Amino acid sequence: MAEKRAEHFLSEGPDKPFLTLLVLEPQKVLAFGAYRMAMLTEDGGKTWCDWSLHIYDRLSHNIYDAQAIGSEYYIVGEMGLVFCSNDGGNTFLPLTAPENVTLFGILGARNGALIVFGVAGSAFRSIDGGKSWTPLVIPTQEDLTAGRVLPSGAVVMVSESGLLFESMDNGITYRAISGVQPQPFFDIDIARDGALIAVGAAGITKISKELFLS
Repeated sequence: MAEKRAEHFLSEGPDKPFLTLLVLEPQKVLAFGAYRMAMLTEDGGKTWCDWSLHIYDRLSHNIYDAQAIGSEYYIVGEMGLVFCSNDGGNTFLPLTAPENVTLFGILGARNGALIVFGVAGSAFRSIDGGKSWTPLVIPTQEDLTAGRVLPSGAVVMVSESGLLFESMDNGITYRAISGVQPQPFFDIDIARDGALIAVGAAGITKISKELFLS
């Protein structure tokens, strides 16, 4: 039944896009997308099965980000929804929603805090595993599209127009970073030399680590 549902999802086309991936093991990957869609492969993508019912979201919201933080897996999406799996990705149970705003990402700070972010500069921080959330002040009203925790422990976020923000206190306060040519950024990652690699509408941008306080 799961494989038939998987074939049905994949054959429906672009109205149900995949939006993020979560690598559980070298050959085991979960792909998440629109309307709670979740697909699991255990053979490196040769075959897939429907995993949607393993997410306890009865209204089937879009899922925008998935991250491994410590020994647990987290996914975030529409309406401020946050889900956590502590059984290896078998089940994703809902945590307290910080607010009714769409979330595009989740990070785990060095001190164990969870940080979620999304539309209109919205961001929240939890120090109790998602039971309660504190609003954060990010100096922008733009959508926050991606974030990373640097090797130093600094938290970095980018906006939809290419603004960068850095926190040196485990995600509590943020400053804007200047010196980067703005462009819509979709995702960021860390290069081997410590620089930040940003992918956006104008292609790939390498952001020098010298711009960060860390």
